[in-house]
Amino acid sequence: MIPNDIKKSLEKECNRTILAQPPPNNTNGKVYCPAVFDGLSCFNYTLASEKAYVQCPSFVEGFDSTLKGFKQCMEDGKWYISPYNNSWTNYTGCISFVDLQHDRARIRIFTVGYALSVACLVIALIIFFYFKQLQCDRVTVHKNLFTSYILTGLAWIAYYNAVSICPEVLSQNPVWCRLLHILTQYFTASNYFWMLCEGLFLHTLIVFAFVSVKKLLAACCILGWLVPLALTIIYGLSRQISTSHDSKKNCWVHDHAIQWIISGPALFSIILNLIFLCNIVRVLVTKIRALNDTNAEQYKKAARATLILIPLLGLHYFIIPFKPKNDSPLLHVYLFTGAIITSTQGFFVTLIYCFLNGEVIACLKRKYYQRQVMKGRFNHTQVNITEAASAVTTPNVELIQSPGRKDVDEVKVCMLRDE
Repeated sequence: MIPNDIKKSLEKECNRTILAQPPPNNTNGKVYCPAVFDGLSCFNYTLASEKAYVQCPSFVEGFDSTLKGFKQCMEDGKWYISPYNNSWTNYTGCISFVDLQHDRARIRIFTVGYALSVACLVIALIIFFYFKQLQCDRVTVHKNLFTSYILTGLAWIAYYNAVSICPEVLSQNPVWCRLLHILTQYFTASNYFWMLCEGLFLHTLIVFAFVSVKKLLAACCILGWLVPLALTIIYGLSRQISTSHDSKKNCWVHDHAIQWIISGPALFSIILNLIFLCNIVRVLVTKIRALNDTNAEQYKKAARATLILIPLLGLHYFIIPFKPKNDSPLLHVYLFTGAIITSTQGFFVTLIYCFLNGEVIACLKRKYYQRQVMKGRFNHTQVNITEAASAVTTPNVELIQSPGRKDVDEVKVCMLRDE
């Protein structure tokens, strides 16, 4: 997005120098395109069927000021109009090769990270749906969160590879790329709100004595799917009817103040999750102290559970909250680090809450040994011993389903069952 003060200064200079000049004398029958300011550059009167070249603007991120862009003057004395815009300047030649290489490398990281996350999330969902032992209300929230991660990952993979690295698409600004942008905003917002639902659900079960779990799940579904939908509709309409030229071009790939319609509530959800997390730890420590438990190991487990909750609740975004300036040598470090953290979050969430979960491992072991018995490789005695050992080391999921049981064991299970 170009600052308004820069645009006004450029437009004023263009009006003073080129636009104030009289048009060429066309008594010789020659046709000219009119002088025009396109929002970035000033173009002089240009002979029909010729191109008007300008130096690429240095204030546009990703542009190389040593290169040139152009406008095409058509045979009828009118500037070229793309199928999607009223007028079009070809700035595709302005893109810095070095920056383009960095952008493509970053998009490859996003693509690989999101693909890895989506694959792991799909496997985790299959496990959650397949094993009846894992069916509980909190896992239902997990399923919705994982689904939002999958949809977000697929949407961003499509957007990055079909729009972000395609200068022609960005310049032409077709309707489908803007619709894809809106779709990515919806799934991303939904992902944030399902993170909030995870914190809200766990916080409610721990802090409040009696809770209607069905009503809580219904509220989470509204908060996780419908609220982001309403915000996205408002965002899309606001951006479409905006009078700002910058907010409507380049497939909406550049940030705009209207983006706060989505970003503001998402940021608020992260802050709420931080509050939930602190209060969960407070309640946990209070209940441990109420039993006069002086064993430091309990506090270590509580601290470990807190750290485990961080990636699920989206608080990792506080690690890199400030973007360095464009000329800072740390900018690329920031961008690549952000790409890795953002795209692989789904992978780490499934790793912690599914693949390394003791209960899931126990279910997979039991299924494995049952299949081995069917093939005649183990006897039933060996399988029963293995299942008994798994049952002893696996927390009881149903403890968190009883709102009236608010003893310290329930709280610890709610915090530590995903270790």
